[in-house]
Amino acid sequence: MSKNLKVLNSLSSEVTVDCGNLPRLNSRIIGGHETQISNWPWLVSLHFHSFGHVCAATVINRKWLLSAAHCYQDTYKANAVTQTIKRLIQHEQYDDTTLNYDITLLELSAPIAFNENIQPVCLPSSSHVFPAGKSCHIVGWGAKQENGESLPTLPFTMATVKIIDQALCNKRMKHQITTQMLCAGYLTGEIDACDGDSGGPLLCEESSGKWFVAGVVSAGEGCARSGLAGIYTRLAKFYNWMHEKMGVGGNL
Repeated sequence: MSKNLKVLNSLSSEVTVDCGNLPRLNSRIIGGHETQISNWPWLVSLHFHSFGHVCAATVINRKWLLSAAHCYQDTYKANAVTQTIKRLIQHEQYDDTTLNYDITLLELSAPIAFNENIQPVCLPSSSHVFPAGKSCHIVGWGAKQENGESLPTLPFTMATVKIIDQALCNKRMKHQITTQMLCAGYLTGEIDACDGDSGGPLLCEESSGKWFVAGVVSAGEGCARSGLAGIYTRLAKFYNWMHEKMGVGGNL
């Protein structure tokens, strides 16, 4: 399966980066607005050769991408970079019924050459807290409405959502929201991730000016339905697991 995946992102001149740095500011997302992929240099489109875009992913270092486990069950833009996937590491406790532990790491067949438009996002430590009410962003190629079409074409879409209190989210959703999950969106509806955005990042800017991936687009009941939230894999819960699987003992 990994041999049939392609990774797309933009290409430009090389720059020195660490993580979470946006360049100059020049599709399951409902209620968002168009943006440019160069504004979000860690976002990746994952393609099956026979199906095209299937999910999004996030660059976390030169060799590894982050995505959702549920993406991996049984048109190219000019100046794109194509990479193949060496292997997928799905979380051992992933449950395809509840979508608990919905996280996958993808190892690239060759390291990425970072440049102005390809950079890594920052991963939150296990103690990093994204408080309820914090405004964050979702970006991707997903459908613009429930049951709509998703395509990896530019420009793609960005929307602002807010972290929702865990207890409140548990009361509103039909299935249990575990400690490995977090909720974001608006309980009034209108703005949400949707089909095609799965595996993509929930991005939060911290006071340092750096961007962190707080969550991975995982699940939801429809798209932007009133009274319901989007469900994301809570990345801080997987900090040690990711380091163990990537063989990294320290900062990425």
